[in-house]
Amino acid sequence: MKPSRATRIALNLLPILVGALLFFGAIWAEHTFFPVVKDFTILSAKRDGKNLVLSGVMRKVRDCSFVGVTAHGVAEPTDAELALKFLDSNGEIYTRPVGPQFWGPWSITLPLTPNVKEIKMSAVHSCHPAWASKTDLVNIPVSLIR
Repeated sequence: MKPSRATRIALNLLPILVGALLFFGAIWAEHTFFPVVKDFTILSAKRDGKNLVLSGVMRKVRDCSFVGVTAHGVAEPTDAELALKFLDSNGEIYTRPVGPQFWGPWSITLPLTPNVKEIKMSAVHSCHPAWASKTDLVNIPVSLIR
C-alpha cells in the first residue's frame, strides 16, 4: 500500500523539524548550562546624576571572544534599551582572559522616561560560528541604589 500524499509530505518535513529542534535545543542548553561568565557580582553601585556607575568581580569560565554587554531597563508601560559605557577601557572592546577578575567601572545611562525599575544585564560572546552565546549577568533593582 502506497502512503498518502499527506504522509509523504510529513515524512519529508520530519528531518527539517528534527534539525530545527536540535539546533534551538542546543542554543537553549548552552545558554542554560554553559554560560561564559559566572559569579558576576556588583561590589560598587552609585548614582551619578542620570547615570548608574557599577564595578565588581566576575569569573570568565569559557575562552570566547567578547561581543558586548547589554543593559535592558524594565519599566512601566514600556521597557527600554539602556546606553552602557565601559569607563575602564577608553571605549575599546577587548576579550578578557579566562579566570576571576575585576570589571568596571561601567556607566549605564537611565532615561527620564520611562521610569526604569530594574536593569537586566547580559553579555554576548562568540564561542563558535553557529550563534552568539548570551549569558545573563545580573538583575539590578534601581530603587536599591542611592
